[in-house]
Amino acid sequence: YANAYQELVNLVPRQGFVIANGEDKNAKKIAETFKGKKVLIEKEDVARLDLHLKLLGDFNRWNAAHAYKAAKMRI
Repeated sequence: YANAYQELVNLVPRQGFVIANGEDKNAKKIAETFKGKKVLIEKEDVARLDLHLKLLGDFNRWNAAHAYKAAKMRI
């Protein structure tokens, strides 16, 4: 998945933004190559957001946290 993610990050224009899982060393490393705005989501961010969603599993909560951060970004 790392190659596919790098290709995706390479397609994002510099005035865009990249949101990545800061707990995943590969995702973090790839996101750091992006020259524009980047947001790394850490475990503490997921807990702090407290989105009050009835979701099962950490994976779904992480996805919700990423979507929330993306929605809050100003381009």
